[in-house]
Amino acid sequence: PAIAGPKFDEALRLDPTHVWATQGKGGVAAAEGRLDEALEWYAKALVLDPSRADVYNKTAGIHYARADFESAMTAWKAAIEHAPDDYHAYLNMGAVLSLQGDLERAEVLLGAAVERAPGNPLAYVNRGYVLFKLQRYDEAIAGFYAALAINPRDRKVAGSLELVQKVQAGDIPFEAFAPYEKALAATVVDANLAIQFFKEVILLAPDFAVAHTNLGL
Repeated sequence: PAIAGPKFDEALRLDPTHVWATQGKGGVAAAEGRLDEALEWYAKALVLDPSRADVYNKTAGIHYARADFESAMTAWKAAIEHAPDDYHAYLNMGAVLSLQGDLERAEVLLGAAVERAPGNPLAYVNRGYVLFKLQRYDEAIAGFYAALAINPRDRKVAGSLELVQKVQAGDIPFEAFAPYEKALAATVVDANLAIQFFKEVILLAPDFAVAHTNLGL
């Protein structure tokens, strides 16, 4: 960012209406944690070109990071309006609605993400989680297999697949999935919280080897 910023400044000196440089300034500000400034630059970029779905998605990402879900949703909807074939907004909106418990709408959006990005494993994974919560086990399993076909080495997806299969077979209680999902999400932001959730999974499913492995990692 320290090198990119002055380059964008030079571009804007030569052409103050250069939308890529304007967006770039927003990216630099976001990377350096100046989120208010990033939003201002993204807003300027959208004034220059209101059709830029990628800028709406970046704007939504900042609002989401700040837990301003309403503003994030508004930006994602604008991204879809301007680029109906861009999967990013469908994927992100679906994930948020899933976390909020709006599973039916989340499944529709994530299904749209899968249609638009059949080579993206995350779309299958997120939809698989929602289908599992809806207890549509066969569809969830098919989604996880699709994700593993794209990336066979993803141990998190393999673990999720195993959990769904064990729940469907009656070997693990359905209730074990909620802390497992929270544990996976926490692994990238708070290791101690992830440990807590994996321990909850093990209490509910003491024979679930994947949970023990993740806890050890």
